[in-house]
Amino acid sequence: EEQDMESPEEKRTSDRLQLDNFQRVRDAESGNLIGYLGDISLVGLKVLGKQPIPIGKQFKLRVNYICMGGHKQSVELEVESIWEREEPNMPYQEIGYRFTSLSDDTKVSIERIMADLAERTT
Repeated sequence: EEQDMESPEEKRTSDRLQLDNFQRVRDAESGNLIGYLGDISLVGLKVLGKQPIPIGKQFKLRVNYICMGGHKQSVELEVESIWEREEPNMPYQEIGYRFTSLSDDTKVSIERIMADLAERTT
């Protein structure tokens, strides 16, 4: 069985990515697809992106997140790109964004998304 060759960490990552069902992250202004949500916290988010993103640049992103049970959360996020990591053997790179401002409403939405992500990984 080929899957058993993966380390537990790789397996957990690939499981999580499948579970996340690739929630899309778009540029809020142009609507262009930036990538897919890798992870999110109240500090920032990680995006699995196809294109390189300049680091230290401000963006406005929109995440349309569909929770388990079908409830939708749509959030607009003001962020700055702070790091980028190429993943060997992966068709994307990881890009880290930090929130530059966060309204109370947005915080509530992010907390819902975090709770949903946590539920999916248990």
